[in-house]
Amino acid sequence: TELWVNYSPNTGQLDNQTFGDITNYSRILTFVGTCPLKEKDHLWINDETYEVVKVADGLNSYLVAIGEIV
Repeated sequence: TELWVNYSPNTGQLDNQTFGDITNYSRILTFVGTCPLKEKDHLWINDETYEVVKVADGLNSYLVAIGEIV
């Protein structure tokens, strides 16, 4: 399934961590409306494989933390 989302640049050591310091993730996706992803799902961005680490729901959007699989 093809999805259109906004995603953050790669995170680094000094970035403010949206999901806290305990969760290890590489990027954050932003969905408006419903979110078809759940934890442990795999997805591909620019030929790189990621796994969904956390999903946080808001009033009308979702934030999804993903970690790169190397």
